[in-house]
Amino acid sequence: MLEGLLLRFVLGGLTIAMSGWLGKRLGGLIGGIFAAFPAVYLAALVGVVAGHAGVFTSAEEAAMAVSRGAFAGMLANVLTAVVAARWVERRGWRQGLAWALLVWVGAALLVFQIFLA
Repeated sequence: MLEGLLLRFVLGGLTIAMSGWLGKRLGGLIGGIFAAFPAVYLAALVGVVAGHAGVFTSAEEAAMAVSRGAFAGMLANVLTAVVAARWVERRGWRQGLAWALLVWVGAALLVFQIFLA
């Protein structure tokens, strides 16, 4: 359990740090592409599959459950990125961030209901 949390912490932190660094050095597009690296998903997948005992009957079932959830989350993230880009450009970063956060909450709930319920 602790190893999985540490793995997510390290991979997530490194991804965020590299994304910021690449964004400053090579431009926002490259930084943004790197920000979409699925570090947390991969670390979660490894952690759940390695310790699948309990809720899941097999490592494969655990992997599919995490992957379905990641798919739903990634769809919500795509919608969030589209809204953030449009609103930041038109209304500034504060309103863009606020609207993107609201869209993420709504999109995550909607995608969950459609694909996972």
